[in-house]
Amino acid sequence: MSKNIHGHEVIAMIANADPLIKESELLKTIEREFPDTVFHTCSKENLTPKELIDFLEMANKLYFVNGFAKIRTENVCEN
Repeated sequence: MSKNIHGHEVIAMIANADPLIKESELLKTIEREFPDTVFHTCSKENLTPKELIDFLEMANKLYFVNGFAKIRTENVCEN
């Protein structure tokens, strides 16, 4: 059975990554860190890792600088 985890856990992983996660490695990193997992957010449910990445980008929470994933913490809700 798949785990269901809030996207905030992925946001925290990206925000706290040292070294930064390369854009080209982000999907693989999420799949490795959260195997057999579907994700939810405050407004979406049953997201795949790719769908979560797309949602976070669309919501202006995730962006990329020089090929590395970054989080706009000011756009992340407190839930």
